[in-house]
Amino acid sequence: MSRVTPKMRTIAECLISFEEAGDRSGAAHFAAVPVLEKLRPQLAMLMGSDGFAALLARALVLAKADVEQLETISAKADGTLDVVHASQPAVDNGSRDNHGGSVALIVRLLELLTAFIGENLTLHLACEIWPNLLRTILEKSNGAKNDESK
Repeated sequence: MSRVTPKMRTIAECLISFEEAGDRSGAAHFAAVPVLEKLRPQLAMLMGSDGFAALLARALVLAKADVEQLETISAKADGTLDVVHASQPAVDNGSRDNHGGSVALIVRLLELLTAFIGENLTLHLACEIWPNLLRTILEKSNGAKNDESK
């Protein structure tokens, strides 16, 4: 798989930020889980439950090559993750490892999805689930351009 594209990284970071902002439980968790829980029904409708489970398993394998802390996480046959409890660094709420591992997993999932259905349809699907996604991405990219011009 090619190197992570900046656009997919931005999208993944936005999705995780949206879900972290909406989490009022304060419970320790792996930050990618709420994103996957919202993606799963849409993608299962598109490719079937087994197809989503296979896509998630492959994305996790690719992400593990990027982030060592993901070794404690595995994909289940039902398309969910088996996450080691909060005593492990990879799932400690708010940790850099958690965020980096979550971003890596979501990026790899989005890249695989893009390879199968194309970037436009992938972005459209994400925007259906997270309606403010496109606006946030544009704001981030405009902010980055403004920072570069200073």
